[in-house]
Amino acid sequence: MAEFSARNIWIDSATGLPGSLSYVRRDAAGPSPGIPVEVTYADYRNVGGAHFPFLIRVSLNGTPWATIAIDTVALNTGLSDADFAIQ
Repeated sequence: MAEFSARNIWIDSATGLPGSLSYVRRDAAGPSPGIPVEVTYADYRNVGGAHFPFLIRVSLNGTPWATIAIDTVALNTGLSDADFAIQ
């Protein structure tokens, strides 16, 4: 199982934030071919004391597959402690 769950995470030495994540996606065990996946994180911004990547790129087998651009991050909106009251 360890082979199927291995992930490589690269941390930026200057900021301590994740720069990228890579792994091999497999549909089945045994001789099933794997597909290399790489996710990169960029444009970190401080939002409420936490850093969020506002640009995320995903590539499959070395080919760009998705780009996620985040416009806004809002923390602690719309929920209160009363929403989680124990009955």
